[in-house]
Amino acid sequence: MRLWRLFTSVNFAVVQIVAVAVLAVFGMTIRQLPGFAFRSAADYATEMNRLRSIYEPVLGVGTVDLFERLQLFHVFNSTPFSIALLVLVISILVCTLDRTPRLWQQSAAIRVVQPDAYFDPAGQNLLKAEAPFDMIPQRKRSGRSITRRHFRNNPFWFRSYRRITRKLRRSPSNWQISPIKSGRV
Repeated sequence: MRLWRLFTSVNFAVVQIVAVAVLAVFGMTIRQLPGFAFRSAADYATEMNRLRSIYEPVLGVGTVDLFERLQLFHVFNSTPFSIALLVLVISILVCTLDRTPRLWQQSAAIRVVQPDAYFDPAGQNLLKAEAPFDMIPQRKRSGRSITRRHFRNNPFWFRSYRRITRKLRRSPSNWQISPIKSGRV
């Protein structure tokens, strides 16, 4: 249980990400051994001598030896970097397993309720009417000056109606067949 809490902790995740980032920064700033240096001991010695000739005058012999023991000359293939990535992957999996049941329950409880007018077959052809004034409050029957604040019961209907009629008015191909423009209402 303690290990589970550790892997699901946000603080531990931040520490893991910082550790991987620090190792990656070392790998990007310090010259790395090429891939062929790991084929044989002679290749490794040759390439390490080349890196020693670059870094020993600047950092010193002890620091270069420490970097070699810490595998900083081949960070992305090193054991510490692989362990850090493995722990990060395990932490992500544990967090996913920990949070999935709760998210599943929350998403299963969501129900979208559509108004009855949505399923009404007679209400599907809204383009034949200029505006269904029975849905608009009596004090604001001025047609197109109606804004969203006057539609407190169903604000989305009016927005979609305006979008459909705006498309019909703007499209030149619909000017001839639009029931609104042709007056066949």
